[in-house]
Formats: sequence, structure tokens, C-alpha cells
Amino acid sequence: LHTPDHIRAWTKSIVDSFDFAHAFYLPQNDQNQQLKPLPGILIADEKTFNRKTLVITGGHHPPEVTGRIGLEHFSAEFFADNPLSKRFRARFNVVVVPMMNELGIINGQWRHNRAGIDSNRDWGSKQKGFNYPETIAVRNFLLSLTKQGATLAGFIDHHSTYTLKAYTPDVKGAQKKFIDCVVEKLKSQVPRLKDWEMTRLDPSRYETVAGMWASRVFDIPSIVLEYGDDTSQQ
Repeated sequence: LHTPDHIRAWTKSIVDSFDFAHAFYLPQNDQNQQLKPLPGILIADEKTFNRKTLVITGGHHPPEVTGRIGLEHFSAEFFADNPLSKRFRARFNVVVVPMMNELGIINGQWRHNRAGIDSNRDWGSKQKGFNYPETIAVRNFLLSLTKQGATLAGFIDHHSTYTLKAYTPDVKGAQKKFIDCVVEKLKSQVPRLKDWEMTRLDPSRYETVAGMWASRVFDIPSIVLEYGDDTSQQ
């Protein structure tokens, strides 16, 4: 299992290993004082927020271990010492928030946070959302990035389910073009993903899901990557 201690140690190991990886901690407004600040990593050749930024999140649902492992492997490409990764870091920042629901993991909950709410259904709509410290902290951080001059370029959320799946909002234009390109690249470069099931979701039905919120508010492409229960770590 990937415990909070493991996730925090992974975060620290990345920051300690690479000059371009910088730790940040998001304070949570918690009246019961049970919640530690959420750990995150900023990947940037220069420690500045004034750039296009890819956002990577995970850990909404406690038992989705393969999703958290997938997040670590996915993120590792941005740390790599190869020409493509270096070119990417020269143009983009990356923000990684690997643990959206720490107390849910600690308490052994299924999909919920300590309040019994699915934190991936607490991303705001016109009527509701952003009721809990975890989602509020990340929302405020992303909004603060844009105020510092960042332009959010994409949002990728990591989960687990029975088989490999991907979900995206059913959108048109530049978002759709980007998403289609990413999915085709993944399938062409990773043989196991050729039969990956791709589903486009109606944004109006799933507006309180993290990726749908990001797509709507920032007008950016978003993808949910679902890793299968038996997905190989290789």
C-alpha cells in the first residue's frame, strides 16, 4: 500500500534529487486540526510561476493504489535526463499534487474523505462544491498561480479501476484536438494501451469532478487516467 508516509517520502526524494524540483505545501483550513498541509512538487528549471503549467493530481480515492503508482511513473518522465524531457521543462512548469485525500487513506475509507464525501465530487459547480479543506486548498493554489502569471495548459488526474480507461470531457475545438493527440501518442508508444477504453463524458453531468472543473474554469484539456487493478508497474 502507498501510505501517506510513502507519498511524502517520494515527494521529498524527488525534491532532494533534482535542482528543478521544488516542494510546496498547501495549508488546509481544518478546525479539527487533523489535516497536515498537502504536499506538492513544482517542476521548473527556474522557480517562477509565470509560465504555461501542466497540473497532475491523484489520491482522491484511498484504495486506488495503482493510480498512485501510475502517477509516480507518469511524473518520472518530467524528471528524466533526456532531450525530450529537457525541452519540455524549458517551456513548461509542472505541478504535482499526489495525495488529495490523506485522512481517507489513513482511516481506510473507500472513496470518501473523513466527512464521508467523495472529494472528486466536491469541485465547484454553480450550485455546490468546494465544501472541504482538500479541494479548497488545491483550488486556491491553482487560482493563485494564474494571478502570478501562470497559464494552466492541462490537467491530468490519476485513478484506478478494473481495467485501463481514460475519461475526458466531451468538448470540441482545441481541447478535443489536444486530447486526441495525447491519447494516440500514448497508444502508439505503450503497446499495452492499444485497447485502452476511451470515454467522453458530458461535462454538465460531471461538473463537480476535478478534471471537468479545470476544463470549464481554465478552458484547458483534461484527462482522467484510470489504471487497471492488474496493471504492471513496468
